[in-house]
Amino acid sequence: MVLPVMGEMIGNEDGEEQQDCQRNAMKRWLSTHSEEYTWLKPTLLGDDVFWNYPICKEITEHGMSFIFTCKEETHPWLSEIVKYAYLEAKTMREWNGRHHVVYRYRWLNGVDIRDNRETMAVNYVYMEIAHEEKKKITYKHSWITNKEVTEENVALIAKCGRARWKIENEHTNVLKNHGYHLEHNFGHGEDHASEMFCLLNLLGFLYHGILGLADEAYQRAWASVGQRTEFFNYLRVAMRYALHESWESFFVFVSAEDPDG
Repeated sequence: MVLPVMGEMIGNEDGEEQQDCQRNAMKRWLSTHSEEYTWLKPTLLGDDVFWNYPICKEITEHGMSFIFTCKEETHPWLSEIVKYAYLEAKTMREWNGRHHVVYRYRWLNGVDIRDNRETMAVNYVYMEIAHEEKKKITYKHSWITNKEVTEENVALIAKCGRARWKIENEHTNVLKNHGYHLEHNFGHGEDHASEMFCLLNLLGFLYHGILGLADEAYQRAWASVGQRTEFFNYLRVAMRYALHESWESFFVFVSAEDPDG
């Protein structure tokens, strides 16, 4: 279950000539909201655009960790070091229900993030997945992290790095295509109407996630209908049938096989 954190909008302020971007938004988010989440000791995931010295340094100064995608073509300095260094290695093999899969990991701790300037040491992880019988690589990826990589945790770090696609799918994709209509242009209004409607969507998504994790009546109501979009449609229709004293009684009504029961 994905629960959103407070969002940070990307957009130019009046009078600003330089285009706003994800990196600037990340810096603003860290400055404004990091203290709210530091107690969780979170690990931030991100694509290749986020891993540069200023952002990685600021993340660690706020008591957080990171696992960011590392592309060879966009970071030639680190890639050159890794290419000619001795990397630790580990291989794992498992049956996925159809065929054997081989997981190969390579890692290197203590690589400078950049050269000729103030820098910091990061740790590099590479992973590839191969179809054993066909001897074909089906997936490969690499990351950098501030977490020390060991033989015991390298598979977990790679698994966490790969989880970014699941977060995006279960968060952004759901908000766009499964009942929240985040792709809709709500209009800019005179000031910040568009941003406010976006944040209200995030707030609604957060509460639905909490209910889905912790509220049994909500869970039963959702399970009785099935798909999320249909569940929302069902709720809208069900509200027209009767006036309920509480949300709990409403969800009991929705989940009951017999509406009069």
